Amino acid sequence: AQNDANEANRLAQGALDGLSELSNAFFVDSVGAHVRDTSGSETVIQGDGMHNLVESEEVARFTPNDSHVNNLAVSQFLMFGAHRAELVTINGEQCTGFFWIGDVL
Repeated sequence: AQNDANEANRLAQGALDGLSELSNAFFVDSVGAHVRDTSGSETVIQGDGMHNLVESEEVARFTPNDSHVNNLAVSQFLMFGAHRAELVTINGEQCTGFFWIGDVL
């Protein structure tokens, strides 16, 4: 019986440790819903949109009236409105091509 009780306590402590780790990774407060990782990055979902922070500094935000990303790197192409920008090669030279892709619904 003592071995079973010790095993139950060990399992319960493991579950509490897991919940503690989870509560540090995800929590809700008066600011919004927070999702954190161990590197100091955090995403906060608020009523006005989503905010991405690194070491408490906002590096990106996506809201209906204002979206901003610091140091954006795009690997293939970027769509904006009815346009597309991508890396193209013309006469052996690489450049950025801008294309009108049609109306956006």
